[in-house]
Amino acid sequence: MKKIAIIYKNKKLDFEFFEASSMKERMIGLMFKEKIEFGLLIPKCNSIQTFFMKKSIDVIFISKMNEVVKILHDYRPWRISGIYLKANKTLELPQGKAKEYNLRVGEKLEISYV
Repeated sequence: MKKIAIIYKNKKLDFEFFEASSMKERMIGLMFKEKIEFGLLIPKCNSIQTFFMKKSIDVIFISKMNEVVKILHDYRPWRISGIYLKANKTLELPQGKAKEYNLRVGEKLEISYV
């Protein structure tokens, strides 16, 4: 996994983020984790499933221009999201982090490799 930094409203988010860069990392994602200790960016992704997840998560769908398209707060295990055609990457966070960071649809994120 590649480590990334995310900046929102000129402030670096104080959490550890990684990009799922292999097919295995994309498929496993945050499944089976008892405690979610990092955020996961999944490129080329506009829909997710939460099968085999132990915890609810926050899901942020992001466009090619890094604008927030859709936020799913407290998305529970064993669900399949809708398909968000404007999204081309997805950020999975521990439950409550999207509210903590005050993320909003239409706002832009800066994503860079560390």
